[in-house]
Amino acid sequence: MTSEKKFDVVGVGCCAVDYLGILPRFPKMDEKLWMEEFTKQGGGMVATALVAVARLGARPCYVGRVGNDEFGRFVVEDFDREGVDTSEIELVKGTSARVAFVFVDKETGSRTILIPTQDIPPVEAKHIRPETILRGKVLLIDPLEPGAARAAEIAKEAGMPVAIDAEYHGDDPGRILDNCDYIIASEGFARYYTKTDDPIQGARLIFEEQSKLSEEKVVVVTRGDQGSYTLSKDGSFELPAFTMDNVVDTTGCGDVFHGAYVYGIVQGWDLRRTAEFASAVSALKTRKLGGRAGIPTLSEVRPFLKKRGKFQS
Repeated sequence: MTSEKKFDVVGVGCCAVDYLGILPRFPKMDEKLWMEEFTKQGGGMVATALVAVARLGARPCYVGRVGNDEFGRFVVEDFDREGVDTSEIELVKGTSARVAFVFVDKETGSRTILIPTQDIPPVEAKHIRPETILRGKVLLIDPLEPGAARAAEIAKEAGMPVAIDAEYHGDDPGRILDNCDYIIASEGFARYYTKTDDPIQGARLIFEEQSKLSEEKVVVVTRGDQGSYTLSKDGSFELPAFTMDNVVDTTGCGDVFHGAYVYGIVQGWDLRRTAEFASAVSALKTRKLGGRAGIPTLSEVRPFLKKRGKFQS
């Protein structure tokens, strides 16, 4: 088994093709509306996070399976354009890739997402090879692919840091969390998992549970425009979200936050600096329609932070 670290981040999780449009307002039943803007982009939680990693200048690799049709080929081609390594993607004949239709209401900024069901090849435990996972410095997973749990086990056994984009999927989310060092969860997941209406209390309950397994655990709960809340053995802190003028679309902000966060892990930054950086990258993403179009480069993040009196990466 090779110990060569060819990649900064290896990702196992959801990838998709997104069709996105901005509506002047949400339509009524049986009504036609002209969309003000339309785009086709790659999407998916881990997939979009890896694109953020690449835009920031690091080396990501996606491990997964997609159909050998126009959607699957688009996924691979888009990764190639963005600098995400695709050598560990299997194209499966007779299947497809996830597709999502995202409609953004210009009046409210709210989104409606429609996902067709189709033959999507899963990434199962048998498809995960240790030699592939361990070529990265950090593993990023989400719970949508069943094989992500096996990838986390492999990384954990080897002492490789594991970060998870935690959201509800399946019947036993706790099992996969046990092998994760950085649990970066939405406030919705925190509420669901802990059965509490307060996401900060939920974060504390998750940390209380997980820190029994390791004192090195880190729990982060993202709260949209309310910022984020972090807990670790060194204590806790809240960070407000960066405000942006003329927000176009918040699709993919959470995914981009995860990508920027694992970039910070690779850099060896402390938790506050990492969370602040991830928040800035996520805020800049809102400039354009879609989960990927607005993802900034490192050269864009630096002046954004400097202008706000923050560190320069």
